[in-house]
Amino acid sequence: MSISSLIIFIFLIGNTVLLFILLIKQNKQAHERLHLIALIQKERERYNSEKNKELAKEQRTHMLLLALRIREAVDKQTEDIHARVIEDAPLEHGMSNEEMARSFSTKQALAVENLFILFRNYVDTYWLTEQKQPKNLFRGTKEDPSSELSQLHSASRQLVKKIDQLLIDIQK
Repeated sequence: MSISSLIIFIFLIGNTVLLFILLIKQNKQAHERLHLIALIQKERERYNSEKNKELAKEQRTHMLLLALRIREAVDKQTEDIHARVIEDAPLEHGMSNEEMARSFSTKQALAVENLFILFRNYVDTYWLTEQKQPKNLFRGTKEDPSSELSQLHSASRQLVKKIDQLLIDIQK
């Protein structure tokens, strides 16, 4: 083996060693970057999860307040007429299906939907005229079970019981 061959051989070995060192260093840096990316994603998911939990809690609280407003409005009709309270009560909860799915279990979401459906039916049946105008006067007396007024009071008592059960389901 000649000196020039030996120099070329040493040069190739040196370059190969240098190349391996660079590859190992790049591999380590790539691994560190991947670890950092995974850590950032994990933290972002945790942050988003916490924010989503807070938002879901706020939405559940808001929904519960709407449901309690409805319950109070109906309860006031069990002994007397308070038309303004019915007019001010919400007929819709205003949440999308996606928001409902994020905030409530299936059973809770169904209870919310049923509550609003029952209330809208109650309003349509007892509080709107045939022309869909709000009703302020009811014929008859409390004592006459066949009178419009007595039927309103009776329907209100029944609906309050149903709402109470739905409120329990919503809070489970």
